[in-house]
Amino acid sequence: MARRRLGVAVLACLVVCVASSSPAQDKGPSGTPAPQPPMLYNPQTVETVRGMVVSADQVTRAGLPEPVHLRLKTDREIINIVLGPRWFIDQQDLKITALDKIEVKGSRIILQGQPAIIAAEVKKGEKVMKLRDEQGAPYWGSRAQPQK
Repeated sequence: MARRRLGVAVLACLVVCVASSSPAQDKGPSGTPAPQPPMLYNPQTVETVRGMVVSADQVTRAGLPEPVHLRLKTDREIINIVLGPRWFIDQQDLKITALDKIEVKGSRIILQGQPAIIAAEVKKGEKVMKLRDEQGAPYWGSRAQPQK
Protein backbone atom coordinates (compact mmCIF):
# COMPACT_ATOMS: atom_id res chain seq x y z
CA MET A 1 0.00 0.00 0.00
CA ALA A 2 2.79 2.42 0.94
CA ARG A 3 4.69 1.53 -2.24
CA ARG A 4 1.60 2.18 -4.37
CA ARG A 5 1.03 5.53 -2.63
CA LEU A 6 4.63 6.50 -3.26
CA GLY A 7 4.26 5.56 -6.94
CA VAL A 8 1.13 7.68 -7.27
CA ALA A 9 2.86 10.55 -5.46
CA VAL A 10 5.89 10.43 -7.76
CA LEU A 11 3.66 10.37 -10.83
CA ALA A 12 1.64 13.29 -9.49
CA CYS A 13 4.90 15.18 -9.11
CA LEU A 14 5.78 14.43 -12.73
CA VAL A 15 2.33 15.56 -13.88
CA VAL A 16 2.79 18.90 -12.17
CA CYS A 17 6.27 19.33 -13.67
CA VAL A 18 5.13 18.43 -17.20
CA ALA A 19 1.86 20.35 -16.99
CA SER A 20 3.60 23.48 -15.74
CA SER A 21 6.12 23.61 -18.60
CA SER A 22 5.75 26.73 -20.70
CA PRO A 23 7.20 26.76 -24.23
CA ALA A 24 7.76 30.53 -24.04
CA GLN A 25 10.06 30.11 -21.05
CA ASP A 26 12.37 27.37 -22.35
CA LYS A 27 14.84 28.32 -25.09
CA GLY A 28 17.19 26.02 -26.91
CA PRO A 29 20.84 26.84 -27.65
CA SER A 30 19.97 28.84 -30.77
CA GLY A 31 17.35 30.91 -28.94
CA THR A 32 14.49 28.97 -30.50
CA PRO A 33 11.98 27.23 -28.28
CA ALA A 34 13.29 23.91 -26.98
CA PRO A 35 11.20 20.82 -27.70
CA GLN A 36 8.62 20.30 -24.98
CA PRO A 37 7.51 17.01 -23.45
CA PRO A 38 3.92 16.14 -24.29
CA MET A 39 1.47 17.83 -21.96
CA LEU A 40 -0.66 15.30 -20.11
CA TYR A 41 -3.67 17.65 -19.83
CA ASN A 42 -5.96 16.96 -22.76
CA PRO A 43 -8.88 19.37 -23.41
CA GLN A 44 -10.58 16.50 -25.30
CA THR A 45 -10.92 14.47 -22.07
CA VAL A 46 -12.28 17.20 -19.79
CA GLU A 47 -15.08 16.13 -17.48
CA THR A 48 -16.63 17.17 -14.19
CA VAL A 49 -16.80 14.85 -11.18
CA ARG A 50 -18.36 15.36 -7.76
CA GLY A 51 -17.66 13.63 -4.52
CA MET A 52 -16.12 13.62 -1.07
CA VAL A 53 -12.41 14.11 -0.46
CA VAL A 54 -10.98 10.93 1.07
CA SER A 55 -7.49 12.39 1.52
CA ALA A 56 -5.53 15.52 0.67
CA ASP A 57 -1.77 15.01 0.43
CA GLN A 58 1.36 16.73 -0.73
CA VAL A 59 4.59 15.16 -1.87
CA THR A 60 7.94 16.60 -0.90
CA ARG A 61 10.83 15.70 -3.21
CA ALA A 62 14.14 17.57 -3.25
CA GLY A 63 14.34 19.92 -6.21
CA LEU A 64 10.77 19.35 -7.39
CA PRO A 65 7.54 21.25 -6.79
CA GLU A 66 5.43 19.98 -3.92
CA PRO A 67 2.29 18.88 -5.77
CA VAL A 68 -1.00 18.66 -3.94
CA HIS A 69 -3.20 15.76 -4.86
CA LEU A 70 -6.51 14.45 -3.57
CA ARG A 71 -8.33 11.15 -3.51
CA LEU A 72 -11.95 11.80 -4.39
CA LYS A 73 -14.75 9.31 -3.78
CA THR A 74 -17.49 9.72 -6.39
CA ASP A 75 -20.59 7.62 -6.95
CA ARG A 76 -18.60 5.43 -9.37
CA GLU A 77 -15.01 5.35 -8.17
CA ILE A 78 -12.21 6.66 -6.00
CA ILE A 79 -9.98 8.75 -8.24
CA ASN A 80 -6.72 10.67 -7.84
CA ILE A 81 -7.00 14.41 -8.46
CA VAL A 82 -3.84 16.40 -9.24
CA LEU A 83 -4.18 20.07 -8.27
CA GLY A 84 -0.82 21.82 -8.59
CA PRO A 85 2.22 22.96 -6.60
CA ARG A 86 1.76 23.54 -2.86
CA TRP A 87 2.92 27.16 -3.00
CA PHE A 88 0.20 28.03 -5.54
CA ILE A 89 -2.56 26.10 -3.76
CA ASP A 90 -1.64 27.79 -0.46
CA GLN A 91 -2.20 31.23 -2.06
CA GLN A 92 -5.82 30.40 -2.96
CA ASP A 93 -8.84 31.39 -0.86
CA LEU A 94 -10.34 27.92 -1.13
CA LYS A 95 -8.94 25.35 1.31
CA ILE A 96 -9.65 21.65 0.78
CA THR A 97 -9.44 18.97 3.45
CA ALA A 98 -10.59 15.39 3.93
CA LEU A 99 -14.39 14.95 4.07
CA ASP A 100 -15.05 18.11 2.01
CA LYS A 101 -17.63 17.75 -0.75
CA ILE A 102 -16.23 19.22 -3.96
CA GLU A 103 -16.72 19.37 -7.72
CA VAL A 104 -13.68 19.03 -9.97
CA LYS A 105 -13.44 19.93 -13.65
CA GLY A 106 -10.36 18.59 -15.39
CA SER A 107 -8.72 16.24 -17.85
CA ARG A 108 -9.09 12.51 -17.23
CA ILE A 109 -5.84 10.64 -17.79
CA ILE A 110 -4.31 7.30 -16.83
CA LEU A 111 -1.34 7.39 -14.43
CA GLN A 112 0.40 4.12 -13.62
CA GLY A 113 -2.62 2.22 -14.89
CA GLN A 114 -5.01 4.13 -12.63
CA PRO A 115 -7.53 6.83 -13.58
CA ALA A 116 -6.66 10.37 -12.49
CA ILE A 117 -7.85 13.88 -13.23
CA ILE A 118 -5.59 16.88 -13.71
CA ALA A 119 -7.79 19.59 -12.19
CA ALA A 120 -8.49 22.85 -14.00
CA GLU A 121 -11.10 24.05 -11.53
CA VAL A 122 -12.30 22.99 -8.09
CA LYS A 123 -15.58 24.12 -6.51
CA LYS A 124 -16.47 23.85 -2.85
CA GLY A 125 -19.81 25.39 -2.03
CA GLU A 126 -19.87 28.78 -3.75
CA LYS A 127 -16.06 29.15 -3.89
CA VAL A 128 -14.04 28.24 -6.98
CA MET A 129 -10.30 27.61 -7.29
CA LYS A 130 -9.06 28.07 -10.87
CA LEU A 131 -5.86 26.17 -11.64
CA ARG A 132 -5.59 25.97 -15.43
CA ASP A 133 -7.04 27.67 -18.50
CA GLU A 134 -9.24 25.92 -21.10
CA GLN A 135 -6.19 24.42 -22.83
CA GLY A 136 -4.72 23.16 -19.56
CA ALA A 137 -1.95 25.76 -19.18
CA PRO A 138 -1.39 26.24 -15.44
CA TYR A 139 -1.95 29.71 -14.00
CA TRP A 140 1.15 29.36 -11.81
CA GLY A 141 3.42 29.02 -14.86
CA SER A 142 2.15 31.84 -17.02
CA ARG A 143 1.17 35.45 -17.04
CA ALA A 144 -2.45 34.50 -17.62
CA GLN A 145 -4.68 35.11 -14.65
CA PRO A 146 -7.83 33.17 -13.84
CA GLN A 147 -11.11 34.94 -14.62
CA LYS A 148 -12.86 35.84 -11.37
